Amino acid sequence: GVGCNSPLLIELVSPRSRARIFALLVSLNTAVAACLGGPAVGFAAEFFGYQTPDQGKRVADIEDEERTTNLAALTDALALSTVLPWLVCLAAFSALHFTYQRDVQYSRVR
Repeated sequence: GVGCNSPLLIELVSPRSRARIFALLVSLNTAVAACLGGPAVGFAAEFFGYQTPDQGKRVADIEDEERTTNLAALTDALALSTVLPWLVCLAAFSALHFTYQRDVQYSRVR
């Protein structure tokens, strides 16, 4: 995220456009996380077997087996919703290895 994007953008984006690009980056990161993060975990948890307790049922009244199943489903969902975006970022940032020097040269020419 920030530790990689900021130095790259400082070197690749013209000073005139930097503030606009940083604002776009931060707003997109925040919007995607806010809009997709919770629902992604929820859908994944249901996929992994999370059972929604009956309306009005207290947590203390849920059977241990159901709580254990829900815990495992939420654990898997959180792991998936963390690791999958990391892998996408790994692939995207790995591509920079092949394009970065050319992008820096191009940005200096402009």
